[in-house]
Amino acid sequence: MLTKKEMLMRRNTNLSLEKGGTSRTRYALNKEILGILADLVEAFPEQRFGQILTNYVFPNYREKDIFFEESLETLKTLKNLGK
Repeated sequence: MLTKKEMLMRRNTNLSLEKGGTSRTRYALNKEILGILADLVEAFPEQRFGQILTNYVFPNYREKDIFFEESLETLKTLKNLGK
């Protein structure tokens, strides 16, 4: 298990994941994803968490390996839910 210091060091050394030199790190993107997931849990309280993930976040999980998907791509998928 990582110590708090090790976790902070890893978080603070993330490189930007967006083109164009913006400073949003994987950590910041993951935090934004968590906020959207919280909204989905509120919107669909009768669904299990796994259902929410497969229905709204990763509907193509059988065709695409989501393990290697970058947080930026996941965030784009979530932001396009209402469109």
